[in-house]
Amino acid sequence: DSLAVLRVFRLFRAARVVRVVRIFRFFKELVILAEGMLSTVRILTWLLTLFTFVLYAFAIVMTRVCGDRASLYNHWGTVERSMFSLYILVTMEAWTEIAEETDREYGENGVALLGLSC
Repeated sequence: DSLAVLRVFRLFRAARVVRVVRIFRFFKELVILAEGMLSTVRILTWLLTLFTFVLYAFAIVMTRVCGDRASLYNHWGTVERSMFSLYILVTMEAWTEIAEETDREYGENGVALLGLSC
């Protein structure tokens, strides 16, 4: 009995999909909008991939340069920590803490390091 109810729900769901497809057929602007959204998702995927590769490359550099200092290990000790710290710097979430600690350890060179990585 519950299987029959499940089939009825599937039928209603299929009818809803058919209704949406019919709406797309009548409104050409809606088709253009949907195609634009799909191409935007494709572009954003490539942008996210490029951002990840650049972040990874600079994380390797920052780990090699700053990772050996015990006071900076929380931010630059591993590549994963460096990637997260660079992401924080890019989004400007809590960048002052990272900048101050790096500046304390490296002085003016720390600011230059952070400037190069951002």
